[in-house]
Amino acid sequence: MLKAIDVNCYIGDWPFRKLHRNTMEDLKRIHMENDIGYGYISSINSIFYNDPFEGEEDLHEAIRNTPYKHTMTINPRLPEYRQDIDKGIRQLAVRGVKIFPGYHGYSLQDEALEELCAILAGCGLPLFVVVRLEDERLNYIMKPVPPSKEEICGFIQNHRQNTIVLLSMLYGELTACRDCILEAENVFFDTSGIRNLFGIEQLAESFPAEKIMYGSQFPLYCLKSSFLMVDRAQINEQDKGRIFCQNARNNLPK
Repeated sequence: MLKAIDVNCYIGDWPFRKLHRNTMEDLKRIHMENDIGYGYISSINSIFYNDPFEGEEDLHEAIRNTPYKHTMTINPRLPEYRQDIDKGIRQLAVRGVKIFPGYHGYSLQDEALEELCAILAGCGLPLFVVVRLEDERLNYIMKPVPPSKEEICGFIQNHRQNTIVLLSMLYGELTACRDCILEAENVFFDTSGIRNLFGIEQLAESFPAEKIMYGSQFPLYCLKSSFLMVDRAQINEQDKGRIFCQNARNNLPK
């Protein structure tokens, strides 16, 4: 029986340190060990390539004949991003678009996001917003700045037509944005940024379980830690099922 879906996982090379398990086979193995059926997967390479679509083509080949769902990296400041989305839909069967404002150097208030969100709403694709990739204390070559509470809340309020999944937000950031997240029907967040003891239990006191999706941010983060944080959380089994699987099934393209 499928226990979990991972809405935030990657394969590829991280340019700032060596990853020892970053291939498709590594990801499938650790998912299988933890009863995770599949994930919404992205390419680390696409974040840093001058032409992100080259990384998307490689990812497409890596997940061929698997249940994994292709989540495409888009930089809306690049001139060809509209064509990339079109090709991604037609050629790669993408099931979502992921943006990295901190790493690509723009604000969530950037005008380029208005057109991107309109395109995604028109074709029914969710937008995954990466708030951070690593602990900021590890950054020394690049110093990406996470979006502020005001940016995130403003973005949510201005894009009610979009399904949005916020990735790797810290507990304090989530509670600071609580009201606008709760008011938006199609806004969710993943568990990859929750690192504090009893973090899931605390989240469950502030948010309904229907807002939370399981995400590991593997291989940048330890998957087993994120999995056990939810699996061993002192919350009811129905809510665990929603976080691990049902919310993704009910709200993301299959």
